[in-house]
Amino acid sequence: MKTQDNQMRMMEVADTVTYEPYSTGGKIGTMIPTGMAGAVENVLYAIEQEKGPVDQWVRQQLGFYTVEELQRVLSAEQIDGVAMAIFQMGRGRGFILG
Repeated sequence: MKTQDNQMRMMEVADTVTYEPYSTGGKIGTMIPTGMAGAVENVLYAIEQEKGPVDQWVRQQLGFYTVEELQRVLSAEQIDGVAMAIFQMGRGRGFILG
């Protein structure tokens, strides 16, 4: 049973990549499924092209005074997640954060 558990853990790690956030805030070392990495990259790129730097746009959307203030309460990965959720909602689309 232990060997099977170890094999399953190794498969989970093999199917993930280290997430590189667009936000310049503090990273927490998140892993993302390999199959989702391209889609996440595409939407974050679209956000930066349309809205400007992710940190600045999320700061404005949430009403923080400074990017530093935002980055004190949210990690870089969380800021990216908030950016994607707001962006999708603004386009009338859904967003699942899980």
